[in-house]
Amino acid sequence: MNTGIQPTIFVVFGATGDLMKKKIVPSLLHLYKKGKLPDRFKIVGVGRQDLEDVGMQGRVREIVGLGEEEFISRVSYVRGNFDDPECYGAVAACMKTIDDAWGLCTNKLYYLAVPPEFFGPIATNLSKYSLTMGCSDQTGWT
Repeated sequence: MNTGIQPTIFVVFGATGDLMKKKIVPSLLHLYKKGKLPDRFKIVGVGRQDLEDVGMQGRVREIVGLGEEEFISRVSYVRGNFDDPECYGAVAACMKTIDDAWGLCTNKLYYLAVPPEFFGPIATNLSKYSLTMGCSDQTGWT
């Protein structure tokens, strides 16, 4: 892994879709194996399907195969509708739990793996619920 990169949470809206399966997970696994990701990174999938962390990890396991448990263990899941304020509260709570566990303010990177009609509502809600704000002036870009 790469200790020179600040800890990062990679949040994927639309985590149960085809783009996650075909492009995002394989790309992140490749970066992980090449040591291009930080030592501390998490993938937080956000989607409308009724899953929990274990269910999302099972989907990732189907994509990457057996033997990648360290990578798979970095996956979490938040269920929610993209137009529901509770979804953004749950995403914020998930990221805060990770920041608190690591004892620092992490980078947050949002990826919208959703149809274009969701771009506006997701961006608006990320801003409305202060998820576009860094948690510190010195560290943790968003």
